[in-house]
Amino acid sequence: MSSATVTLQEHKPTHIHESEKDEALAKAQWTILRDIEAEYKDALIPGSSSKFTEDDWRIDPDDTQVGYEKIPWNVYVDREKHWPLLLLCKLVVLRWMKNRDTQLHTLDNMLSQLRPFIEVIKRKNILTGRDGDFLTGLSQITDVDISVVIDAALTESNNLEVATRFCHRLSDFVAFSNFFGEQLSLFSLEQPLPWTVANKTVTKWVEIRSSDLSLVFKEKAGYEALPPETTQPLIERSMAFLDRADKLIEFYNDVRSSRRKGEHRDFLASALRRFEKKYVPKFNDLLPPIHAKVKTRVFISASWWSVLFKLTKAACVNIILLTSGLRNIDVRHLKVGCCKPSGRVDMLYYISTYLKKTGNAIHIPVPEQTFRAIRLLEQLKTDQNSEFILDSCEYWAPSKHGRIAAGTLLNNMLRGFADHFSIPFIRNNTGTETTAHCYRSTVAGWLGASSSLSVLLVRRLFGHSNDVMPTTYLRNNPLFIKQRQKEKEAVAKAMALNMAEAARNGRLGGTKGLQLERGYEQHKSLSFAATDAEIVQEFSEMLEQRILDETVCGFMTPFGVRCMRNPADSSQPPCAKKAHRDKVKDIDKKLLDLMNDINPQMCIGSKCSEAMIGPWSESILKSLKYYESLIRHQQGNAFTQEHFIESARQFIRQYGPDMKKVFDVEVTINV
Repeated sequence: MSSATVTLQEHKPTHIHESEKDEALAKAQWTILRDIEAEYKDALIPGSSSKFTEDDWRIDPDDTQVGYEKIPWNVYVDREKHWPLLLLCKLVVLRWMKNRDTQLHTLDNMLSQLRPFIEVIKRKNILTGRDGDFLTGLSQITDVDISVVIDAALTESNNLEVATRFCHRLSDFVAFSNFFGEQLSLFSLEQPLPWTVANKTVTKWVEIRSSDLSLVFKEKAGYEALPPETTQPLIERSMAFLDRADKLIEFYNDVRSSRRKGEHRDFLASALRRFEKKYVPKFNDLLPPIHAKVKTRVFISASWWSVLFKLTKAACVNIILLTSGLRNIDVRHLKVGCCKPSGRVDMLYYISTYLKKTGNAIHIPVPEQTFRAIRLLEQLKTDQNSEFILDSCEYWAPSKHGRIAAGTLLNNMLRGFADHFSIPFIRNNTGTETTAHCYRSTVAGWLGASSSLSVLLVRRLFGHSNDVMPTTYLRNNPLFIKQRQKEKEAVAKAMALNMAEAARNGRLGGTKGLQLERGYEQHKSLSFAATDAEIVQEFSEMLEQRILDETVCGFMTPFGVRCMRNPADSSQPPCAKKAHRDKVKDIDKKLLDLMNDINPQMCIGSKCSEAMIGPWSESILKSLKYYESLIRHQQGNAFTQEHFIESARQFIRQYGPDMKKVFDVEVTINV
């Protein structure tokens, strides 16, 4: 008993000491937290009118639409219970915006994705407490916590791209959090993320982990382009409005000046009669007149010109979308005077604007029709004090934002235009209605079908920060796919004919070259009645079909030989062996044999059984001539050491006979 008492007495001072220590530490924690908040207290959020300490970060201070271009912090973190966590999230988002050039509406979506991770932090009472409470930091997050969150996100993702994006965002959140952890250790997550532990890229790790979880993702449908049966009538009908711009502006001004003060639909009978007599004949083909009965008399209805001006705005938007590739939100934010002539004789115009998604300034070359469409919208503005060209969907009701606030309103305007003229506006692959984003994909397809620099053009004009999104637009665009297939067939045809003629003339080298020559001779022996030209044509068509069926690679390697390997061959090619040589010393050969990824950069030339030398191997010929001049000491004092000379001799011994056969060029040096 006394022993137990002594033990208790001995530990009591320690307990008090620990309690005092925690209290002092808690005080220090909150002091640093308040200092950090004070540092950012008056900071304005980039691209926003909000300050750091406000509960909502929004672009439009009077916007009441929840989630629209703002981050409603109370949705993610309760200020009363989790103020330290709220502070961290705000710091991370602010740094995210500055480092990644990301806008608020995008970051709201990012935080929504990361909510499961934030909920884990809250559930474990991390960064949770009131002023003076001792706080636990992110170091309490374990590898199990992270794995559970990630696995759940992967399982719930509908495609691989979404799953990978979540992991990238989690990685960014942790990185930015650790940055502020240098000021306060509470913000540091000491547990490394799984892809860091595995020494893999995020993309590669997600692929491996998805396979481990036996997840089968749906292939992303992509962005469907408008088919020709939609684009052609859209353009024709839209241009019909644009060609009558002067008359439409005259009518619009007449309507506005004829209204009774304070009324948008109340007109004198004389004005209504004038409208019908003067303007109905001019626009009857665009929109048949709509009449309304006023007491005992029938007049032209205000609904008629209301719909007419709405269709006019939609026509202008059609032209802008189909010539610029701008996003829905960027069209809605175009300002008066945004389109100006280049000042050169090329008659090009440029749209200058800031992209809402990235914040980047961009200047897009557009034709005269786009300039005219923008000028027409400027003249049809409901609120002449608004700085935006699309201040309203209507001719009479200005928006409180000075622009069309929601993307759905713009999409509805486009759909109304298509419905009015019976233009098909349903996406074939999903059966859903077409949106403004489909116009963007259409423009990408036109660029892709017209230029080999399509990815660069789409990236530049669309303001993408990487090559992933341009590739997605192009890969799923039917026009691009059609043009790509057309070019693929043309290349295969030319390549096959080149090889067939070389086989006929006996000007092939390498293992596959000799095999092709024997194949040609065998084909020739079976074609008794065919002419030489017919034999070459038939043999060429056989090779062309193999290339198109992808049973042979057929591409040129940097070495100058044509790779004739079958992509379906599961054995390991020499170039793969060379590429992995330093990494696979301790791996079982049976496993190595399955590593059949072809690596053209590691091509070993004619030593490979899949190589074919022919008239296309001019780089080998140039190398041969260079090595000959080196041995003849025609390069001066350069590379005169014996090992260089010996390498030159070996190259000539290996490729001299093939170059003599293919190009009839002989090296007369004794090697």
